[in-house]
Amino acid sequence: MKKRILAILLCSLFCVLGVVSILPAQAATYAVIGDWKVEFPSANNKKEYYIESYLGEDTEVVIPKEIYARDIVKINSNAFSGTSITSCVISDNIDKIASSAFSNCQTLTSISIPKNVSNIGIGAFSACTSLVKFEVENFTKLTGIPSACCSGNTSLEEVVLANGITNIYGYAFLDCSNLTKVIIPPSTVSIDENAFVGCDKLTIYGYDGSYALEYAEANDIPYVNLGVYVEPTEPVTTTAAPTETSTEITTEATVPSESSSVITSSVATDPSESSTAATDPDESSTAATTSDVIEPSTAEKTDGSEITSSEAITTDATEAPTSTSGDITPSSSVTGTSSTSPVTTTVLLPTGSSTVVEKLKYFIGDADLDYRITVKDATKIQKHIAKILTLGEIPLVLADANNDEKVSVKDATQIQKYIAGFKDIPYVGTEVKL
Repeated sequence: MKKRILAILLCSLFCVLGVVSILPAQAATYAVIGDWKVEFPSANNKKEYYIESYLGEDTEVVIPKEIYARDIVKINSNAFSGTSITSCVISDNIDKIASSAFSNCQTLTSISIPKNVSNIGIGAFSACTSLVKFEVENFTKLTGIPSACCSGNTSLEEVVLANGITNIYGYAFLDCSNLTKVIIPPSTVSIDENAFVGCDKLTIYGYDGSYALEYAEANDIPYVNLGVYVEPTEPVTTTAAPTETSTEITTEATVPSESSSVITSSVATDPSESSTAATDPDESSTAATTSDVIEPSTAEKTDGSEITSSEAITTDATEAPTSTSGDITPSSSVTGTSSTSPVTTTVLLPTGSSTVVEKLKYFIGDADLDYRITVKDATKIQKHIAKILTLGEIPLVLADANNDEKVSVKDATQIQKYIAGFKDIPYVGTEVKL
């Protein structure tokens, strides 16, 4: 009797297991919200979305940090694959970029990987034939560049990898025939021997005592020593509370060469929009000074020349001094500021040549004030538009790359075209006096 009961129980168990084995896997749940098709990670996860695909027609894309109060934390496989986007700002919330997420985006010109991305899948940016620069931001959580990450990117010229990346895997930059410069951090301890196959123009840039030199010598690749590595200081995001009084600043920038047009910036802060404004650490000093300038909260411009704002922040006094020497004559006046003499520094000009200039010289398109026109400037403008950060007074003027008296995605596009070597970009790189 007991044997019979046991046999019945075993038969029942096999039947149950058989039914379970033929049940289909539970399908993922998706929703279409505006230009985005998003995936629900699970029924229990009510705080996050994954980007499944981009459905919009815009070519300049900013991935939102959240949709309907859910954080966007992942870009799924093939989410942008084959689309006609020319630029994409990846938000700081993104943790993972899955395999082939941006593959075959043949009009994509540049990409910057935010520091919070910890994982990139195989071939994530492969066959992006217009991609000129690939950069991983400082303080990255990413530890490896995956196989075939940028393979077949025939326009790629420069790769900048942040300290923290330890491995570069096989065929990561396969057949990037125009790749001339790769900056490899001291943290990198392993590079696959096939990582740069077909990169015949490559020069590796590394630091004292790093593995990059050993790899370059073993593979007969030209090498440039960048000296002792200095860990950058991570910027601290600050907030500025509005004051009861406003200060007027008049900024006038004249293009001295091909055009005599005047770029006039006028921004008014609406206190009802926000009680505090996040300021970009690159535009502000973390140490308190007696020289206060106004940080505008929007990129709107009018025909007037006044910038009025109630959001006062602390800024390096060399950015907007009240007195200068030489041929640099800023017209910006700030109530209560003290005089500061210009400082000279050796910089890389937009033409690529190095020279000593006064620190008060500016170039149209140099939104991050580093005296160079790079993808960082376009990214900064796009983040300003997306309200991820707020540009300062002078960067706002320089960000108007097409001289239409407003800051928009068109300015970021002009800068990207300039970097890519397009002709007839009339304003970007032009020296102005502020």
